[in-house]
Amino acid sequence: MFRSTLLITGLALATACGPLAKIDPEGQVPSDGDVPIRVSVPEDQSDSVLGRDQDNNGVRDDIDLWIEKERQFDDTSKTLLTEYAKSIMQVAPLADDKIAVLTKLKEQSQHLECFRRHFAEKTSTKKFIEAHRALHRYLWNSDSRRDVLTKINQHAAGQVFRRPTIQEGDCK
Repeated sequence: MFRSTLLITGLALATACGPLAKIDPEGQVPSDGDVPIRVSVPEDQSDSVLGRDQDNNGVRDDIDLWIEKERQFDDTSKTLLTEYAKSIMQVAPLADDKIAVLTKLKEQSQHLECFRRHFAEKTSTKKFIEAHRALHRYLWNSDSRRDVLTKINQHAAGQVFRRPTIQEGDCK
């Protein structure tokens, strides 16, 4: 129980704070499968924390494009990863409000668990971690975004989030 509780917190913080996926010169994250996670779509590196979202789905356009182009994501994985990305982006504007950040992080853990459960079961835990790291590489790809991430991590420091209990039908 304690181990699974720390898994979500540790994965989220280690991915966000630690070294992100290593990119080779061809723009690929090393992978143990036939299809590497590609991260070679044009990135929005503007100063805006939320970036450009022309379709107003709550996810930056460059992240939408990466999710759509990634060949190893089936339709369900794409939907779940988009929902997870949206939940992360909803935290960014709240970075100065600790209570709001912690509340959103708890909600966010449900989206992460849905994606983890589906994608890791279809592929592997390693591929889930690679996809998670690639997403965070896109999300926090500018100085202003990393400044927001630092604030969020400061609010979350020392907090323990339980792995959410997911029932059949909780993941859309």
